[in-house]
Amino acid sequence: MRQVAPLVVAILVAIGVALSPGFLPPQISRPSRSDALDIIEAVGDYELQSMAAEYQLDTEPLMPDAAKMEHIRIADATPCGEVTEPVRCHPIAFDRQSEIGPMLLASWQDAAKLLADRRRDARGRATGFEDGASSAAEHLWRLQIEASRWKGQRIPPSGLDEQSVRHRIKLLAVTRQHHVWTDLAPWLVGDVAFVEVGWNCGDMCGKGTGYALRKEDGKWRVVAVQDRWIV
Repeated sequence: MRQVAPLVVAILVAIGVALSPGFLPPQISRPSRSDALDIIEAVGDYELQSMAAEYQLDTEPLMPDAAKMEHIRIADATPCGEVTEPVRCHPIAFDRQSEIGPMLLASWQDAAKLLADRRRDARGRATGFEDGASSAAEHLWRLQIEASRWKGQRIPPSGLDEQSVRHRIKLLAVTRQHHVWTDLAPWLVGDVAFVEVGWNCGDMCGKGTGYALRKEDGKWRVVAVQDRWIV
């Protein structure tokens, strides 16, 4: 009996560890409508600061809400960015030794450093790509991998409408007529909010950017940025 007791304790400890938050897959959910709008506003403010710094547009006036109708779109999407039916997320292989592993890690750029570099050098990043990687890249990568494995049967609606989103996003008045900003409605994966924004500037012209945000002192803040696609 004395020999069995330590084994039982060890099994119970192992079960407890396996069920602890650090070992369970992160919960994937939609944020509340209020949080979603705050997240979208935080991303818009960050992108506005970044654009103003990179192109020296700090003194340019902002576009009035009435003029934003043709420039801002909102679309519901899955955690992997899919907006069409049927939903098919594409799992990311967890292989640190492969080429894509280090590339994904390095692709999560520290948002504060990226913005500071653009303010210091209007031509773009002043340091190497890997030098600007976020200290949270490992955590964000793991959450991104988990989101890529999502197999939900029903996509929860975001409850967002374009009028509310337009009110939260600031655009410069010099934004060209055919430029369109499209937000994919945010998801929460673990303790992080993920948003993808597509910026279309015409035929074969555009880019998609991923943003990771955390809530600090009751306010959502962009902590990392990832280039997703470019044409």
